[in-house]
Amino acid sequence: MQEIAGLPQLSVLTAGQVPPNPQELLLRSSLSALLAGVRREYDVVVIDTSAAEVAADAVALSARGPQAVLVARRNHTQVVRLHALSQEIAAAGAHVVGCVLNPH
Repeated sequence: MQEIAGLPQLSVLTAGQVPPNPQELLLRSSLSALLAGVRREYDVVVIDTSAAEVAADAVALSARGPQAVLVARRNHTQVVRLHALSQEIAAAGAHVVGCVLNPH
């Protein structure tokens, strides 16, 4: 974990290089163990994923977390796709707790 200067209570674990098999890595039990350890250590854990339109990471990780926040891009994200994504995430086992509208 890396501490952020000026924010002593914030730690960041970066993804590193893009692996050749990201979906396979998301399904490994070692990820479950890592997430369990992080959740014991920190009050809030936020996992940022690739856009759902380009990768299935968000849905795959939804099965490992109790809650999800969707991020939509103004004048770009279609409401029907956002609704479908929220249903996919719910089917994976997470509860969608909100949505952020990003202007960029």
